Amino acid sequence: MFRQAISRRCLTKQPRSTNREEENKGWEVIALLSDDTGIPKNAADRLRVFDKIMAKAKEYGIAPSRIHIDPLVEMLCTSENGIETNIEVITSVREQYPSIHITAAISNISFNLPVRKLINLGFMVLAMNAGLDSGILDPTNRDMLGLIYATEALLGEDDYCMEYIGAYREGLIGPVKK
Repeated sequence: MFRQAISRRCLTKQPRSTNREEENKGWEVIALLSDDTGIPKNAADRLRVFDKIMAKAKEYGIAPSRIHIDPLVEMLCTSENGIETNIEVITSVREQYPSIHITAAISNISFNLPVRKLINLGFMVLAMNAGLDSGILDPTNRDMLGLIYATEALLGEDDYCMEYIGAYREGLIGPVKK
């Protein structure tokens, strides 16, 4: 669930081991879908970079559940196909590796646009629906947090909406209680 990824995940340096199997346990990594040529402009090229990353991860015994893929969200106003590339990449990665984590800088989508908050909120829902399970975002934005809880409930990731209800009761989402 997206919120759990926000609250639980952190990348820490572990003591060095002499055993390669032991060395590759207990830490996680973020991998960007770019290579020596820069950020690929289309989904097919980003997915080729992803395949190379996963081949290297397999070679080193890094489980997909310890990898956070960043699809590299770019500005909507300079994109040739809106968010199609992002959604295609997120969906494909999720289908190939259900246990992998997909994270993104949410506000990158709205650079140079007015009322950025609206674009960010809309993108968050669409990206979560495609398979995004964590993000780089403003944790003090109550609207964004409420939207995350609501989207998880709508996607069936919150049994009986208990997390959503709990967040409301705790005052994390909804109108600010005075």
